[in-house]
Amino acid sequence: MYTYNYETEFIDIISSHLLKGRDKTDNNSVYKYSKNIYVPRVNSVMDLTINTPGIPNWANYLGFRHKSYTKTLQEAANIGTAVHSNISSYILENKDMNNTQQEIVNCYNSFKMWWDNLNKNNTIEVIGAEKTIISPYFGGTYDLLLKVNGRVRLIDFKTSNHIHFRYFIQLAAYRWLIRFAYNYDVDSLTILRLDKYDYNFEELTADMHCLEDKILIENCSNTFFSLLSSYFQLKKVKESYDSFYNRRKK
Repeated sequence: MYTYNYETEFIDIISSHLLKGRDKTDNNSVYKYSKNIYVPRVNSVMDLTINTPGIPNWANYLGFRHKSYTKTLQEAANIGTAVHSNISSYILENKDMNNTQQEIVNCYNSFKMWWDNLNKNNTIEVIGAEKTIISPYFGGTYDLLLKVNGRVRLIDFKTSNHIHFRYFIQLAAYRWLIRFAYNYDVDSLTILRLDKYDYNFEELTADMHCLEDKILIENCSNTFFSLLSSYFQLKKVKESYDSFYNRRKK
């Protein structure tokens, strides 16, 4: 089964809509590529272009329990940030964590359980952890890149309650960045979901040497470039509309 590669087609479109210096203050959603060029982060592209239907229901559920949606979302983000930071320190510096928040402790210990199992019967080389790569079109920060028995494996850590399909679109974008920056072909892509409530993990891997998995990741990559094109088009429309609105209001 042949999968069309949209990468070149979308890059031609994207190149004509790159964000200029006016977006430099939006530091949370863009990276600086060159003096006057700012490119979006992978997560920013996906947040703007992929609807998450479960969010309104979750927000309503929290409201019925008299909990703030914004505060709960920020607390979850803080847990994720702390878990990523502690894992990176452990892998790169062999530094153990000193956090006592139970959700973070559970995720960290779940990671160590997975890491110990991985190292038992495999030859592991750490290529990089928490590395940011910026291309002329977009940028992103991957969690962990390994060589496992000579094969390149990309891992992304999640502290959510389930594994969502959008995570593999995100990994496909990181895979493209890794090939762009290092000329590495990633052999497998793993989502490692770390349990906040118990010492447990869920691991889901796409193997690029399996035809069905390869088609999935190629479709994810095509989808990301389509979303990236839509991201720039939306920015362009918003800018045009703002100009139109201001002229009409004068």
